[in-house]
Amino acid sequence: MKNPPIKPVEFYDAPHFWWGWFLMSVLGIVAFQLSGALGMMGLIVFAPHAVYSLQRLIRRKVRIRISPKGILEKNFWYSPGFIPWDQVLGVRKSRFGMIEIEVKNPQALLEKQTPLAELVMRRNRFRGMGLVAVLPWGLEATRTELIDAFEHGLGQYALQEVRRGKALDQGSEA
Repeated sequence: MKNPPIKPVEFYDAPHFWWGWFLMSVLGIVAFQLSGALGMMGLIVFAPHAVYSLQRLIRRKVRIRISPKGILEKNFWYSPGFIPWDQVLGVRKSRFGMIEIEVKNPQALLEKQTPLAELVMRRNRFRGMGLVAVLPWGLEATRTELIDAFEHGLGQYALQEVRRGKALDQGSEA
């Protein structure tokens, strides 16, 4: 009996979130403009947010893709990119509404990152979180839905490996 292939699960930008972000940014610009002396400060602070949110609205993309090969996480500029299942140890809820993905070889993942993304990942560790912290803000999914999808993908990968006859744990033999 042949097993059906694992279907990829994709999570996109949530338009309602990014419309709200855009409107709040515009309100920030307007409020600072009305205050007079701080008008330029409002433009400097809120205009990039308005532009970024419009970009996310116009060019909606797959931000997280869970496939038979692994997790592709591209929600923000500091996202880790592709993490193969054979490098994932586990997934759990974290502080601040984030999701932690525990990896086997953190150093190898850090070496693939841009210097700024590496800095953010090291900061996460310093704050007591995992190296890979997924922030589900702005996605068409809740944190629980994302965790369920991550765990399902990891479970399917583990089942696939067991069916191939591969041991998942390289611990001591009995």
